[in-house]
Amino acid sequence: MQLKAQSIIIANGKAKTDIIIPANADSLTLKSAGGLQHYLREMTGVKVEVGKKKSKTDYHIFIGKEFLKGKNKKLFSGDLQE
Repeated sequence: MQLKAQSIIIANGKAKTDIIIPANADSLTLKSAGGLQHYLREMTGVKVEVGKKKSKTDYHIFIGKEFLKGKNKKLFSGDLQE
């Protein structure tokens, strides 16, 4: 049985998404992106690329407080520590 989430991230053995981190990503962001990449590969057998620019994949997973805008930015301001 194929799960809907898996069909968005992976289809026909290829990644349909990538993981985007900010250009100035700190060590916590890098570790988080690497961990997500690792576990997605463990679950699907497909490597999801991590990069600082969007690729031509259909979907993108953004990691890093730099991507939050407006009032949502207050959610994480000072909450995370390395």
